[in-house]
Amino acid sequence: MDAVLGLSVTSSAVGLVLVEGQDTDSAAMDGAGFEVATSQQAADAVRRTEAIAAQRGRRVQSIGVTWSDDAHTEASLLLKSLSDSGFDNIVPVRLSEATDALARGIGEVMGYHTTAVCVVEPGQLIALIVTPDDGAVQTAVNSTVVTEDDLIGWLSAVFTRADWEPEALVLVGSVEDLDGLVPVLEDALAVPVFSPAEAQLALARGAALACAPAGGDLRAATTRSRRARG
Repeated sequence: MDAVLGLSVTSSAVGLVLVEGQDTDSAAMDGAGFEVATSQQAADAVRRTEAIAAQRGRRVQSIGVTWSDDAHTEASLLLKSLSDSGFDNIVPVRLSEATDALARGIGEVMGYHTTAVCVVEPGQLIALIVTPDDGAVQTAVNSTVVTEDDLIGWLSAVFTRADWEPEALVLVGSVEDLDGLVPVLEDALAVPVFSPAEAQLALARGAALACAPAGGDLRAATTRSRRARG
């Protein structure tokens, strides 16, 4: 049986996720992840995770690596460390591909006609509006948002321009205190807002899903942590 590793590189950390299942397009895939600080630590973590997968009877078919715009240097060091460590199944994944795969997986799991996903990374926001019924994903990127009011105004504009009004918003990303944004955005945008378990590892999961031969989903790792308004 096959598994896929996903890694995400930001200016502050490297996230790693193992996505596994009965096969690479299994409807019930499992994930585990943690954060590490340097490229060599990441390479060591990949080797340990590969060994864990082997103990479970899984073969790591590919290692998807994606990175934020401000982490090109760190990503280059990581790719070199992986190559120097003997890994020959590395798949560089563009950030747009990782976020697209992530949003599609979340949209399928949420079950709404239209779901918004906001990836919050240091210095960059990516909003995706996904409609699973027709496979459409609309994307907007912003690097100027600073305050909560800025975020609310920008997301409101994105929602207004979308072909369909989102029925829910999912927050993911490596910044701290996403949970604190949940009630604020829920009140301001008048839509249910969710912060999934392991939201800080979402880009790593997107990288894994993007390089999986037959895709996959987040069903096993989307434990919803809904926060009540007020």
